[in-house]
Amino acid sequence: DLIHIPYSPAHSIPHALYPSSLGPLLYVAYRIERHGLWGKLFRYLVGVEPLIDEEIASIINELRSIDVYRWSEIETILISISERIRTLYNGVRSRVVECIERVFGFERFFTKLFVIHGFNPTPHASYGSVLHLDDEDIVVAIYVSDAHGEKHALDVVIHELLHGLVRLNGVELEHDVEELIIDISAPEGYLSKMIGLVNEVRVKLEDLLHALQNPQRIEQYRQLFNSLVEYYEKRMYERINVLDWVSMRMR
Repeated sequence: DLIHIPYSPAHSIPHALYPSSLGPLLYVAYRIERHGLWGKLFRYLVGVEPLIDEEIASIINELRSIDVYRWSEIETILISISERIRTLYNGVRSRVVECIERVFGFERFFTKLFVIHGFNPTPHASYGSVLHLDDEDIVVAIYVSDAHGEKHALDVVIHELLHGLVRLNGVELEHDVEELIIDISAPEGYLSKMIGLVNEVRVKLEDLLHALQNPQRIEQYRQLFNSLVEYYEKRMYERINVLDWVSMRMR
């Protein structure tokens, strides 16, 4: 996340952050990035490859030397959350795939979904990101705490999964259009309700507009938002997928 997430503070003043407590992480990230080791590191961490690469072994040792404040307590929280999310996901997996397929019309799905759980010290907010994807797998990070229920956490995973599926299926969308379509779907959106993760839709247009990159097109985005509400509330997904619906409306 320090290296690849667009809104990372490490993008603006990394030289100033380096002498701080972030220095060890930034240095490890530099080594991984400099030598193109993300794939090897990932395959080792998920148990696909043995630890035979000396560079990866060195990086693992450096990561293990970094202290995380209150880690023994945080680790217990994250393990508990991850187990509850996995149990929930296994129970609704077929419903998740069915609803995504019906609404988005995707033809390809990932073989495996990996979720990395990070601790979020802000109790009333949750975040996620796509860390890696290829033709087979996707790695998603979510930042949660015991203040978030497993349904909401899974909702955040689905949001990030949708971004990955857009890329896997070669769908080309303007950034803000993609964000609107996915934001109104999950978390706490219309797709979330279809799956059964929320009882009511809590997505508000004004909240979504703050995150858009092109404020000059606010009125167009308002119209698109209303069109997406119509799509879901009139159950248009029974006739047409949402991507074709948006394409037709924006033409």
